[in-house]
Formats: sequence, C-alpha cells, structure tokens
Amino acid sequence: MMTFEQAKAAYAQVAEGDSAALSACHRHWAVQCRELAISQGGVYIKAAQFVASLQGGAGDALPSEYVDEFKPMTDKVPPRPLDKVSASVESELGAPLVSLFAHVDEWPVAAASLAQVHRATTHDGRKVALKLQYPGLPEQVAADLMVMKSMSSYVKPAGKDIGWLLDDIERFVTSELDFRTEARHAMRAADAIKHMMPSAIIPSVDTQLSGVKVMSTAFIDGLIRLDDTAALKNAGLDPNVLGSIAAEAFATLSLVYGLVHGDPHCGNVYGRLCDGSSQLVILDHGLYHHLSDHDRISLCRLILACATPWPRHNQVNNIAQKFAGKLSRLLPCLISPSFGMATGLSLKELKAAAEGKLPEGTSLDDVWNTLVQMHGNDGNGNGNNTATTATTAADGGGDGGGGGGGDGSSGSPSSMLGLLHSFGYVRGLHNALNYHEEGRVRALAMAARKAVYLHESKSGGGGGGGGVADDDAGLARALKQTSRLVTLQFMLLRLIVLVIHIVTMVLACIPLGRGTPKAKAKGEGEGEGEGESPDKDKKDK
Repeated sequence: MMTFEQAKAAYAQVAEGDSAALSACHRHWAVQCRELAISQGGVYIKAAQFVASLQGGAGDALPSEYVDEFKPMTDKVPPRPLDKVSASVESELGAPLVSLFAHVDEWPVAAASLAQVHRATTHDGRKVALKLQYPGLPEQVAADLMVMKSMSSYVKPAGKDIGWLLDDIERFVTSELDFRTEARHAMRAADAIKHMMPSAIIPSVDTQLSGVKVMSTAFIDGLIRLDDTAALKNAGLDPNVLGSIAAEAFATLSLVYGLVHGDPHCGNVYGRLCDGSSQLVILDHGLYHHLSDHDRISLCRLILACATPWPRHNQVNNIAQKFAGKLSRLLPCLISPSFGMATGLSLKELKAAAEGKLPEGTSLDDVWNTLVQMHGNDGNGNGNNTATTATTAADGGGDGGGGGGGDGSSGSPSSMLGLLHSFGYVRGLHNALNYHEEGRVRALAMAARKAVYLHESKSGGGGGGGGVADDDAGLARALKQTSRLVTLQFMLLRLIVLVIHIVTMVLACIPLGRGTPKAKAKGEGEGEGEGESPDKDKKDK
C-alpha cells in the first residue's frame, strides 16, 4: 500500500502536458513495481506477466514503460539453484533426481512465476524439459491472496466490488499449481492440432516422470521469442508464416474444440527452424478456460455474421447482446476492429472505440455490469458468478466429434471473459510479428465455419447427419466460401479507406470560394473597375 500511495503522489506532481516528465515517472515506478513483483514472487509475477502481455489486446492503453519493464518476467525471472527446488520434487517422485535422470543442468533454461525449467537427459538418452515448482509456493500463494482479498474489502475502484476477480485469480493459480492438470491440457491440445504437425507442435508429456510439482516434456531446442524480430530474421524464420500458423492453431483450439489457452504470450509461444521450415512451439498449458458448446457455437455464428462484406446488423447485435448486453455493439470490435462494419456503429462511435473511449450514452456502470454478466454466464444464458479452468474439457468432456470443450452439463461454467483475454494475447503475438489482421480474421472465420458445420452435421442439421467423414467435400466448399467472403470484406474495407482518403484530400484542396471576405472584396473591386452593374454582380454570385 505504501508503494501505491507514493506512486500516486508522484504522478500527481507531474505537470499536465509534460510528456517527458510523465515518461520518466512511468519508467521509475515500472522499475519499482518490477522489483516488488520479483521480491514477492508467485501471484505478483503473474500480475506483471499479465501487464506485459496485455499490450497486444489493449493497444496503447498501457504505458509502454511498464510493458517494456515487465516483459522479461514472462520467461526470465531470477532463477534458483537446482538444490533449492529439487527437494520437494524428489519426495514426490520417491527418488533423488540423480537416480531418475542421467543428467540435470544445474541452472534452468527458463524461469517464470511458479516454476523453472531445467534441461535434463533420461537414462535412455532422451532430452527432456524438467519443470520444477518452487518450494512452499502453495502456502505463499494462499497468503498473498488473503492479503489481496483483505485489501479489496476497502479498495473498491469506482465503488465496484472486485472480489469475484480475486476469486478467479485464486481458482486459476491454484489449478496451475497442480502440474497433472497441465499435463492433461497439453495432451488434449496436442491431439486437437495434430493435423498441423510439424508446422505447430506441443511438446509430448512423459507421464512417468511427472506429478503434482514436476512435469517432464520433450525438450525442444532453438526456440526464439516471437517479439525478437532480429533473432527471427537471423534464423531465417518468416514472421508471416509464423503468424498464419499461430492464427490457425489458437482459432482451432478455441472455436473448434472449446480449449482456450489462458496465457498465449511471447513467453509461452516460440518460433524455430525445423528442417528448413518455420515451426510454432506452444508451451505452458497450466491454465485453460472452458468454453461450452452453447457459447462456442453462438460465438462462431457471431464471427461468421461479421466476417462478410454484407453483414446484417440486426443478426449481429442479436447474437452479441446475449453475451454483452448494452455493450453488444462493441463486442465484435473486441474480436477484430474490422468487424466494426457489422455493428451499425457510426463513424464517430467507431473512432471513439478505436481510441479506447466509450461511445456516447455508455457509462462505466454499463461496462462493469457487462463484465459481471459475461463472468456469470454458465454457457446457457444462466448466471452463476463462478469461473473455472477447463479441467473437465481437458479430461475429455468434449463431444469427441471435433467440437466442444463440454456441453454445459458438466458443471464447468463457460468463460467468455477468458476467451476475450486469450484473443487479446494472440493479437499481441500478431502485433509482435507484424502479421496482417486479414489473416487472423480468416483463421477465426475458417475455424468458426468448421465448428458450425461439425455441430450441425452431428445434430442432423447439415451433412445429412452422417458426420464429417461422409461429407468432407461439403466442408471444403463451406471453408472455401468463407475464405472468399473474408477476402471480399477486406477488399471493401480497403476501398472504403481509399475513398475516405481521396475525399479528404479533395476537400482539403478546394478553395474556400468566392463567399469569403477576401474573395468578395476582390470581386467587388474588379466589378467596379469594369463598370459592371450591381444586378449582374448579384446574378454572378
């Protein structure tokens, strides 16, 4: 609390309009916050990672000084010696690491909020990534969350109760502390995108050498962060190819399978060169949000209704209203700015949305109530004010036919907020790669079309009810048509932008006209010199 009060006082002393002083203040307190997070560890580092990765989904809403300062904490937290983290793991596995592995590196290759990863070699010669949880972490996390909940009882931004947000954080972090959950998530996600191998991979899990506080996966070398432009170029990796792979992989996981990766930031998603081609490697599957079939298919239909050059505003708003209430017209823009055409928003409202401002007639209370509504949705339009990870889905709660992380009947509530959060992270990846929005929208629309087609085929609403295998040609035609509509949509968008640009230039070049005082005086002077009559001058005017 003292750090918060000091920062508040320092910002109050910055003169309005002094950008240099404001930047210096940002930089100073970003360093202070980073040091605080590192010293406290656990939940505090998680919060810093969230800020570092949110830039991709929040545009310029966050000061870049904080983003830059926190970015190393996504995978470069100060490490601990092996002997400081191995004791609790050895007690769980029932043997010392030296007997379980032929070799374990002393220092980790990566360290984050809850664990650090060491390179190790099994007795049969396999290279594995050994993820070891920091000792005493469950107790520390419980204590930190208790402090945060105590603070939240009297720190209420704009008078709003944020207790449910802390409940979510507690549930998510507690789930991540059990690496068996992460192992199940990783195996389910790997199966979902196996058709993309070797373009996208999720390292295989060695269940014999994994447990609650330890997880062993295949070691993948040559990893390069997607925001390290120079390293990607030097390695011969194509950012556009990596962007396309990432768009397809995360759209498939979320929309076709209802498996929403909770932390797809640059510390968990890497590029590498594999047999001369670009390959995407997705790590850290501890947190997955659940998306029910009901919400998943509704969202897919919303995306398809927006991803067309001829959107029907009523259809779009009717679907979006089920998720976002009064902010339904802004929801498509959160998925993609290009969906603004489908909302019926005016140019003024679209400009306000692009600048991170609320449209006229929308209050902060509306925003808060919408967040509460989306948080409390159980996937079938019922509020329950709970949230959870996709443990049920990862355990096989889906429909088994290529769709659904659950049917809403498993007791595992749906998390639309988690999905939007994940979408923001993925946009951050694409921003780092400078990948075009058209490619991201095409991937979302193609995954949405596939999900709806599979759903309707299974329910007898399409494909004659005979399943996908009986009508692959029908799916291929549907995907081709969807891709064509996205192409036309962005052609139209570019045309609109061009027309606006041309009109703006023409208006800027048009003289103010003869009605200005200067032109009028000049006209009157010329008329008098030439002896023209007042009647003719009126007629000319």
